[in-house]
Parts: sequence; structure tokens; C-alpha cells
Amino acid sequence: EASLQIEKSRFLLSDCLAQAIDDAGMDEHRIALVHEADEYIYTDYECLLTILVNLLGNALKYSPPDDVVRVEVASDALPNELKMAVINRTGPSGKPDPEQVFDKYYRSEAAKRLPGTGVGLYLVQQLAQRLGGQCRYTPGDDELRFELCIPVVVDA
Repeated sequence: EASLQIEKSRFLLSDCLAQAIDDAGMDEHRIALVHEADEYIYTDYECLLTILVNLLGNALKYSPPDDVVRVEVASDALPNELKMAVINRTGPSGKPDPEQVFDKYYRSEAAKRLPGTGVGLYLVQQLAQRLGGQCRYTPGDDELRFELCIPVVVDA
């Protein structure tokens, strides 16, 4: 992990999102992009791709079947910072423990019925931190919300 090289480049956010959906074989009809600000951003493409594949994959896996997952991009933060949220309604597995959600190998009891290793969200947080940002989990009454915030500026 510590040897991971960060290779920043300039790319369209929409391209990375489209590849994440494609790579994970996700049903794009179950993903709704809200306030889609198609901006060029400057960060590590592979790291962001891995983050998106994990966040979207989890949202689809743990939301009610056929439910739509929302991806909200805050355009007011661009071009300096990428702020986006992946939001899904609470499914049969319930809500993960906010204190443990980013812990390596953590899975809620109800989630253990579904395939998984408990490293996806841990990896998301590690990669977000390597990129100089963070991921936050803010559960609502009937939804799960993962907010990613990373700097996306050209290094001075």
C-alpha cells in the first residue's frame, strides 16, 4: 500500500464515472447523476476509478433491488476540489456502523449474507487519503450517503 505511486493526470470526470460503471458491469439505468458538472479534473485516474467502482458497487449491492443510486457532484467546489456523494436507500442489510464502516474487514451482521470481503470501503478511505482528501459516511433516516472530497487542482 505504501508504495502506491500517485500519477496525476487531467481527465473528464464523466469519463471516469462511465468507466467505473462499465468496469464493474453495473446497470447504468440504476445510477442517476445529479447536477452533473462535466469538468476536467486533475488527480490520479486509477485511484478515483477504484474509489468509484467500490462506492457504486456497494450502493447497488446494498440498496433495495431495482432502486436507483444517486451520484451528486457539487459543482460549486470545482475546479479546486471534487465533492461528490453516492447515495442509496437502505436495503435489507440495514446500515453499517459509522464507527467501523471504514475498518478493514468490517461487515455488518446483515451484510454477511451477501458476497464481500470488507475491504472495499477501507480501500476507498485509504485511496482518498492518499489523494489528499477523505470519504465520509453520513447515514440518514432511510438512506446511506458516502461523501468523497479530494483536491483536484494542478500541483503548484
